[in-house]
Amino acid sequence: MKDLFNVKLRLLTATLLSIGLLHASPGFANGVDTPATQASVNTGTTLYNGISTDYGASFVGIPYAAAPVDALRWQPPQPAVIGSEFDATVAGAACPQIASPYGVGSENEDCLSLNVYKPKPRQGKNAQQKLPVVVWMHGGSLTSGVSSLYDPVKLVKRNLVVVTINYRLGALGYLSHPALAAETEAGNSGNYGLMDQQAALRWVRDNIAAFGGDPDNVTLSGQSAGGYSVLANLVSPASAGLFHKAIVQSGVYTLEEPTQQQWEVAGSALAVAMGCEDQSAECLRNLEVATILENQGSIATQYPIVVDGATIPQQITNAISTGEFHHMPVMNGSTSDEFSLYVAALNELVGNPVTEENYLQSIIGAGIPEVIAPLAQAEYPLSDYASPGLALIALGTDAAFACNAQAMSFWLAAFVPTYAYEFADPEPAPLLPPISFPYGAYHGSDVQYIMQTPNSLVTEKTKPQQALEHQMLSYWASFARHGNPNVNLAPYWFRFKTSLPVMQSLKPWLAYPTLNFHQKHHCEFWYGFAES
Repeated sequence: MKDLFNVKLRLLTATLLSIGLLHASPGFANGVDTPATQASVNTGTTLYNGISTDYGASFVGIPYAAAPVDALRWQPPQPAVIGSEFDATVAGAACPQIASPYGVGSENEDCLSLNVYKPKPRQGKNAQQKLPVVVWMHGGSLTSGVSSLYDPVKLVKRNLVVVTINYRLGALGYLSHPALAAETEAGNSGNYGLMDQQAALRWVRDNIAAFGGDPDNVTLSGQSAGGYSVLANLVSPASAGLFHKAIVQSGVYTLEEPTQQQWEVAGSALAVAMGCEDQSAECLRNLEVATILENQGSIATQYPIVVDGATIPQQITNAISTGEFHHMPVMNGSTSDEFSLYVAALNELVGNPVTEENYLQSIIGAGIPEVIAPLAQAEYPLSDYASPGLALIALGTDAAFACNAQAMSFWLAAFVPTYAYEFADPEPAPLLPPISFPYGAYHGSDVQYIMQTPNSLVTEKTKPQQALEHQMLSYWASFARHGNPNVNLAPYWFRFKTSLPVMQSLKPWLAYPTLNFHQKHHCEFWYGFAES
């Protein structure tokens, strides 16, 4: 099955920038609480000096690979040389990107770092037992994001060791180009950001035991592009053995990757736009970062993972639907109103609200092919919704996220234990200014329930939301520990099965199982256009 269209999340970022809603967010200065005393961990080769916190300790800005600069730009990550002692109290630089709510503006290529957060040592008979590890990969459409915007204190307090990572983004992370492919034995180019993620996982495998983590119990997790990257790592041969459970949050927004050859066409056009008419690797590596950032959006609206025959041997959906992936328990889900940020940014907040008169054109503008748009208009009649904007949100959510996520759960469940969910808090802390309709459970709103994020500090959670947060943290921690989210004193979460596609609805006060996701999101309609 292939998706009808790929929602261009980077287009959303560009629109937000154009209307002045994006800015460099300060995030968390070091991703930790105010320091009290120093904490140290010796891995045998390096003494890492971090910060003692009220929940344990943090060690931030640790290089897991050498700076990908000069000759190492657009090369697989190389080992970092750290030395016998390292100051791990200052978060590493964000990888080069334009400022957005998902990251900070940066032109610093020396950005391949990770952060380790560990709880206080346990006492008693379990004091020496290694703890489960969660590795978090940020979202941002593979063009933005930074690990230091996510403070995992809530998970750490559940006796988990949490690692958050930076990886190369945009053209610097995902450019495919013939000159770069010619340098490799396998003839592949692109996917450098994915290779970075695998290098970080290798660092975790080799070093996390010294921080109290179990290298044989690692959960790879991520939201949006981070969730998509989890899926990529599930099918990449180079990720074998590096993690043992997977959590995908709103990561199934595309079901088709371009081939390397297809993307090299865009890469060659980008080279010309940046002044490298000779198409040489030398010219590309001599470009200023600012030049790359200024031009990378002029060729395409996203920088995708590509099927290069090596790092990604085949389409991700083909690999998963045929069982050719690393088998392990998977948690997979989406939010109930994923598309509301898109409708807000491209319609409401720029003075072009969705109306009865422009509804059809708005559907086409959202990415639905013109031949399908009238059918979608009939499937989502305005009479069923309180406003045209809410109708478009429902339509876009279903087409781009919800039904793709459910399809992925069906494929996964045929081979591995799969736990599917829908996050459905109608009033999470906001990300954008108020508009004429509620944002609902917008794209990324679930993250604030498992981590501290800048927008999670905007408003205090209500008691029902606090109850939901407690349940979600219990589920996430149990899944990381056992590969099963169920825990005492929380509503039972049934496995998703091809014969019984039950989803866990994550709502304030009480999560509960539901079987109506397929009908609620019109998935039969959308699956009818898919190719098998």
